[in-house]
Amino acid sequence: MIKSRLSRQERAAEARIYRAQLVLFLEKLWPALLPALGAVAAFLLLTLFQLWQFLPWIAHYAVLAALAGAGAFFLIRDLKDLDWPRRAEALDRLEKDGKVPHAALRAREDRPFSQADSDSPLWRAHLSRMDQLSGTAKLDKAHATADRIDPWNLRYGVLLLLVLATFIAWGDFGARFWNAVSPRPAGSIPATVDLWIDPPAYTGRAPVILVQSDANPEGSQPGIAVPEGSVLHARINGADRRGPGRARLVVETNDGRFSPDLSRSETALTGEASLGENAAITLSVNGRRASWPVVVAPDQRPRINFAEDPVATDEGRVRLVVELDDDYGITESFAVMSLDPDQDRPLDTPAISANRAADEEIVPVSGLTGAYGVRSAELTLTDHPWAGLDVNLRILGKDGAGQEATTETVSVTLPERDFYNPLARAIIHERRNLAVAPDSWTRTSRSLDALTFAPDRFFDRPTEYLLLRAAYWGVINGRGENVSDLIDEFWPLALQLEDQALELARRALAAAQQALREALERGASQSEIQRLVENLRSAMQNYIQALAESGQSMANREGEAQELEARDLDDILDSINELSDSGANNAARQLLSELEQMLQNLQITQGGGSQSGGQQQSGGQQQGEGSGEGGQQGAGGEAAQRTGDLIGRQRDLADDTFDAQRQQLAPDGSGGTAPSAAELQQQQQQLGNAVDDLLEDLDNATAESGNADGEDVARSFREARERMADAAEALENGNLGAAGAFQQEALDALREGADGISDQIMQAQQGDEEGSEGERAGNGRNGTQAQVDPLGRPYGAPAPSSDIGIPDLSDPERARELILELRRKLSEPGRTEEEIDYLERLLERF
Repeated sequence: MIKSRLSRQERAAEARIYRAQLVLFLEKLWPALLPALGAVAAFLLLTLFQLWQFLPWIAHYAVLAALAGAGAFFLIRDLKDLDWPRRAEALDRLEKDGKVPHAALRAREDRPFSQADSDSPLWRAHLSRMDQLSGTAKLDKAHATADRIDPWNLRYGVLLLLVLATFIAWGDFGARFWNAVSPRPAGSIPATVDLWIDPPAYTGRAPVILVQSDANPEGSQPGIAVPEGSVLHARINGADRRGPGRARLVVETNDGRFSPDLSRSETALTGEASLGENAAITLSVNGRRASWPVVVAPDQRPRINFAEDPVATDEGRVRLVVELDDDYGITESFAVMSLDPDQDRPLDTPAISANRAADEEIVPVSGLTGAYGVRSAELTLTDHPWAGLDVNLRILGKDGAGQEATTETVSVTLPERDFYNPLARAIIHERRNLAVAPDSWTRTSRSLDALTFAPDRFFDRPTEYLLLRAAYWGVINGRGENVSDLIDEFWPLALQLEDQALELARRALAAAQQALREALERGASQSEIQRLVENLRSAMQNYIQALAESGQSMANREGEAQELEARDLDDILDSINELSDSGANNAARQLLSELEQMLQNLQITQGGGSQSGGQQQSGGQQQGEGSGEGGQQGAGGEAAQRTGDLIGRQRDLADDTFDAQRQQLAPDGSGGTAPSAAELQQQQQQLGNAVDDLLEDLDNATAESGNADGEDVARSFREARERMADAAEALENGNLGAAGAFQQEALDALREGADGISDQIMQAQQGDEEGSEGERAGNGRNGTQAQVDPLGRPYGAPAPSSDIGIPDLSDPERARELILELRRKLSEPGRTEEEIDYLERLLERF
């Protein structure tokens, strides 16, 4: 039992001695490894912080070799003399850490001189005493032996940096270590570059391609010219912002040089820079450096002047004609108005206040845009509070860069709408007074109070009294603080008093016209255009019905009424649809504007029955001759269709020229497949020949009809022909950029010609009814009054058989014309029951 206990004590003592030897060995090993670990830590810090990328590849190799050599040297130097601690050293360490007196542990290792002395009581007492003293032996923590190598404890700072670098490089260890141990020359890293310059959108210029999906070129490149405000774009694949595959973009101007930030987007570096002045662009990728001198063309300030003095038209609009001049075109224009403080005011109206005289009203004007030339537009300001007053007017134009130009200031009287309801006129009168003198609200309240006096005696319709009374209390409760709201509310109030149903129909018609106009301006799809045309057709029919029910008559100031039929309006809408389908949106917008003008001048004939009778009685006395307007209209429609085809072909040819230019700029022809310059020249010449044919037909039609407007249309097409010839010559010389510019000018001239043709179509449509009446009146021969049936055919007297054409019902076009004519006759007011019955029976045959 005692023997076993002693054996365990001996094993524990041996284990303690071994631990002491291990601690002593580690205390010797740590200082020996510290210099080599310093070289390893330097490598890790350079790798994790990606500091290698700032070194050229040769220096990269040199530093790697130096760190490896230093580490090997320190290991060999410091580990060659390293050995395992002796037993005596371990016992001494245990005695020192446990403060064992008299070297008790080492004494226990002693042996007597003779074997006989081992059983001596004195020897046993000595061992017992040593065992007792050695019981306090222990092993403390290891000593900081590295302090003699690193007395300033720099090793702890290095350890902190390693922890920080680990967090920074987390998830990217593989790539960073690979870049650290495999330095490569910059040129050996493949990279593709896309470098281009985007001009501002308002210039209409195509992007300038510097490099397209290719390696970065080397050396100085040809200079380029771009508009002011262009943006440089760079996209680089296979490169990094630092390291051997480094990419750097530098823009140098007179104010200095700067480097646009190249941020990583997915697998590529992207960046951009704005070009506001002449600059030199330098791009370095993988050791390849290229530079481009860039000339920035400044955006000239626009100029705008009145070509004609503004005038009020018979339709209640203000006609504006200005002359524009700008390098890239004026994009928006405004009419800036202020009250004329020196105008004469009636004695019973308040004077214009000083604040109102200093105020300016800004009204957007559509149509006064473009690069150069004369532009015209008409403003409808009858709903403006200043309608009927003298204003100082100027036109403000802005180009795409935000630069402004203004005309001289002229004086003009704004047209006002005529109101037939006296209450509506009173409301407009008070509205105008509030607009020029907001402090006159007390006067307005007294006027409204007087208007609503004794409603049971002076008001036939209770709604009118209630509307006026609500306006009165609005003025009283506002006490002059809501004058602007009152001005806005008084206009719909006057319209509601004038004719509520008609005003609602007019608003719906205006909304449908505005929707179609905006769709044409933004180039909407044909399906949307057709839908908006149908909406306008429905709104127009509702407006005509409301106008007829209101009993109003809208004639121009010369006393000549413009009479339209539903068929005429439908034909105009169909023409708008066809022009839009052919790409002539400008002509379609012009036709829409003329339709709006015709609707404003629309006259609903009152007393239809008596008017019809009068026409029949005087039919034999009227003399007329058909002017052939219908033929002109048909020719105009054919010319419009041919013009739309020419515009489409020229637009496609311009697109092909642009594709060919991109392919020419792209290195190694990598810009895609596009027709050659010779093919484009041949197509341009064919298109020019088609314009010549159209010009010949237009000249013949102008000579036959004697219409002076035809010469203006032909002039536009001649301008287009000249630009096509210039484009063909540029294509022959291989100058695709100039050819594209000439083709764009040819497109503009073709569109102007299409607008002129649409004007002639409108004139032909307006004269169609007069021609038809002349034909019917001309059927009387030798002063003899001839009677006609509802279709305009003579009856009651012999007529030559050659004058009567019997149509073939198998002819679809002729049958359609007969159906439309029958429907037109049937829709005419004033028909008797017998005539209506006769026309309906004729329609049943078809």
